Amino acid sequence: GSLGGYIDARDKLVVEYRTRLNILVGELASSINALHKLGYDLEGAQDRIDFFEIGDPKDPAATIKVNPQLADFNKIAVGTSPARGDGNIAKAILDLRDINIYADYQSYISNPDGYEYEVILESSIDEVLENINNKAGNMNPDGFYRELILSLALEREQARDMVLNQTILTDQIRERKEEISSVSLDEEMANMLKYQHSYIANSRVINAIDEMIETIVNRLGIVGR
Repeated sequence: GSLGGYIDARDKLVVEYRTRLNILVGELASSINALHKLGYDLEGAQDRIDFFEIGDPKDPAATIKVNPQLADFNKIAVGTSPARGDGNIAKAILDLRDINIYADYQSYISNPDGYEYEVILESSIDEVLENINNKAGNMNPDGFYRELILSLALEREQARDMVLNQTILTDQIRERKEEISSVSLDEEMANMLKYQHSYIANSRVINAIDEMIETIVNRLGIVGR
């Protein structure tokens, strides 16, 4: 019934798409953090702090937030050197859109303990990007997000079609049931008239027989005298 459908959606579909969203958020956050730790802020310091903080590695989509330390914009690392105008870190983060950092969904759910979104800190941008690119990913962020939205849209269409088909089938069964069990007033009236005529005809026959018997009895009585 409808309750079973809600339970199935909660335990399967919601879990699947929440996991996919966690993959998207967790991978992107860990990759940005790895690059951000390499950079120098506008004050020339290399604080090696994360750009994003994730409260629960198993549920990054619900627990991600920007590092409160970055409320001071001067602490955002954008370059690989203290020199002003160096935007190498910012460019490397932008380049993540073209790197396949997302693995297949099934490879994540196969781990019952969840996926830890961590990237080993390297000594250069190239080494970090190589480390990210070697994580057996097969999709870039844009492709992964498009697949997520497309998959959700297809699930919706399939569910809508199933509801429509079941509604049509239910209506057909209901109509057939009514055809079989419903009473036709015209047909019932015709049957009543037929039975009435039969009753009248039978009554006449019985009356005729009664008259014949009465006549025979009376005549036998006369003969006996």
